[in-house]
Amino acid sequence: MRIALVTPIFPSEPDQPSRGAGIGAVTLVRALLAVQPDLDIHVLHYRAPQTEAPRQVDQPPFTLHCVKASSWARSAPSPALMQAEVGPVLARIRPDVVHVRGTASMVDGAAWPAVLSVHGITEREVALSGIRGAAWRAALHRRREPPSRARYRHIIAIVGHVEQALEGQLNGRVHYVPNSVGEEFFAAAGPRDDTAPLIVHAGDLCPIKNALCTVRAAGILARQGVDFRLRLLGQHTHPAYAEQVKALVAELGLIDRVDIPGRVSRAEMVQELSRARVLALPSFVEVAPLAIAEASAVGLPTVASPAGGNAEMVVDRYSGRIVSPRSPEGLAAALRPLLEDPALATLMGERARQIAERHRPAAVARGTLEVYRSMLES
Repeated sequence: MRIALVTPIFPSEPDQPSRGAGIGAVTLVRALLAVQPDLDIHVLHYRAPQTEAPRQVDQPPFTLHCVKASSWARSAPSPALMQAEVGPVLARIRPDVVHVRGTASMVDGAAWPAVLSVHGITEREVALSGIRGAAWRAALHRRREPPSRARYRHIIAIVGHVEQALEGQLNGRVHYVPNSVGEEFFAAAGPRDDTAPLIVHAGDLCPIKNALCTVRAAGILARQGVDFRLRLLGQHTHPAYAEQVKALVAELGLIDRVDIPGRVSRAEMVQELSRARVLALPSFVEVAPLAIAEASAVGLPTVASPAGGNAEMVVDRYSGRIVSPRSPEGLAAALRPLLEDPALATLMGERARQIAERHRPAAVARGTLEVYRSMLES
């Protein structure tokens, strides 16, 4: 079976993915080849930094095609323009299955034997991103994405929230296959009773991930005399917002308690989560954040907002807590018992690890292959 995986985010070096979507794509490709080594996988990285000749990478190998989008496709992308740039590459690959991870309009879902994985509701994320021209860009996505999604015969939903959020936009058969998490997270030791009370906030420093709420909750905990440290992990994708976060840390007198190291490597993320007591993620917009799946695999409880599929990944008062993203007081109240009672954190973390079993790479690869076979048989 020849598979073309089309994605706007993929690392030039698979061992050095920097963002959640890139990590997920690399993990899926490797897991597919581990489960079925005779697969012929071609990754089409559309919107790569530069166009490159196809090359084989990794072991077992797959073929990486890097295609730089034109300036027009980057500034005001239309489905016709993107498909005109992606289509010739697919025609050369001649895949049995085209698996689109990301923007639906990159590929005409009716013209190819295509499967769409929905990893984000782009129009919602852009509207709340705080980037320049966000309203205009969100309106553009609202015009182009719903009709593009409707042209796919098969859709992979990583959580049930996807089908609910896109009600009326999906005409194809919906399959439920979660994101995969690398085995190194499952192999990591979970938090111990003597683990320092460390809070990890994992996500880009941008308005959507709502680090300001986490910092305000930290200020409340500090005033209450709770022992903790906080580490804000993630790229500074929104410099103005990152400066707001740093200013608030200083204003609340938290400089000695809060670290902002920025982006960390995958190996470093395993270490960070292994040292932590709890993950905090009071996001405004999510679908199925990889950070929660990774923390759960390590054996870490999560305190998250109900955004997207968070409440499907974190069972409130069982494997973590669900709180309002607009209430630093609520976030602080949910964090405090986990910081002060390591036994409670360990218990909830063990439950989270059990839930995370569905994210093991082999399980996700087998589920994905079933979707491919269903499409080819239909």
